[in-house]
Amino acid sequence: MRNSNNVGFTLIELLVVVLIIGILAAVALPQYTKAVEKSRTAEAVTLLGDIMTAQRIYLLANSSCATSLDVLDIEVPSTTKNFNIALDNTETGKCGATATRNGAAPNNYELKFTVNTGTGEIIRTCTEGPGSTANICKSIANGPEWGTSSASASTSSTN
Repeated sequence: MRNSNNVGFTLIELLVVVLIIGILAAVALPQYTKAVEKSRTAEAVTLLGDIMTAQRIYLLANSSCATSLDVLDIEVPSTTKNFNIALDNTETGKCGATATRNGAAPNNYELKFTVNTGTGEIIRTCTEGPGSTANICKSIANGPEWGTSSASASTSSTN
């Protein structure tokens, strides 16, 4: 004789719940990883902003761009947990600094701040590396003051 007071869930009900949780996780995970990466870039943007301020001060005092982070009036690490920081003075008439993401695709990109030595304007660019599929530059550099580019082309906007 069968007891009619069975309490519990059927296998189908449990499978439906697991399926719903799986769908929610599949939708939420990409958004979560973008949000985490965007928060990591805040570190680099802050450091590059500080370097550009120090670079402009150095430029006013010495009439030339700093060639090393050590000569600037701030202490900036050359490597952080997420980025490699370096000065980039390869463009004539411009002092620059870059933050290159420590990571393989899809999180390989470079943020670059450049100050024009004649006008003092700062140009910000984000360049995605080869194999980058995350469109991270589009996600993190979404204002009119940012120029974004892929590894094959480079464009920039001014602030």
